[in-house]
Amino acid sequence: MAHAELVSESDAGFVSRVTVDVRASPSDAWPVMTTPSGWWMDRHTFSGTAANLTLMPSAGGCFCEKLPAADDKSGQAKLLRPGSVEHMRVVYAQPGEALRLVGGLGPLQSEAVSAALTMTLKPIAGGTRITWVYVVGGYTRYKPAEIAKMVDAVMAAQIARLGEKLGVVGKPAVSAVPAAKSPADHKAPNAAFDAAMADKARAKPAAKTPVKPRP
Repeated sequence: MAHAELVSESDAGFVSRVTVDVRASPSDAWPVMTTPSGWWMDRHTFSGTAANLTLMPSAGGCFCEKLPAADDKSGQAKLLRPGSVEHMRVVYAQPGEALRLVGGLGPLQSEAVSAALTMTLKPIAGGTRITWVYVVGGYTRYKPAEIAKMVDAVMAAQIARLGEKLGVVGKPAVSAVPAAKSPADHKAPNAAFDAAMADKARAKPAAKTPVKPRP
């Protein structure tokens, strides 16, 4: 289970600290952690899929994303090229121990902030404790308290995904074969409407007045 905490928060910036204990050793956890395409959340990418993410875990390496070329609707296909995003850049890498990157993630990229994310791996009984500390400072057009909580929540969700990929300590291993989904898992977007309709369907039909046979 992942643990998140806003270590400090002020108008000048904030510090988010998230941790998760996994069953893998530091040497086994390192290549998985440094391959975000395998666990990063799709909705927190510019392209809509984590498969477009790459990370070179060495000094100067880029945590980048490919942006597929847009559909040609102008008749100028030769001018269309795939795009790209630099999310962060590696400034320190010690395989199996620590990785430090600098850069503003998500909405912080467009703000005048300086940010550093330090990821550490420490051996513990039964696996590894992975800790991320994200230090953000500078000027932002967002309200400090709001952006701090939002970033902290996203970091917690991301490290939880990494934990699920590696296997969380104390949590039963997930079967490689997904269990069959129950009908309840297939919910339509408007769940409230579906629930109301279900209640209506379960309601007892009104009693019908018996029709008397004609003489």
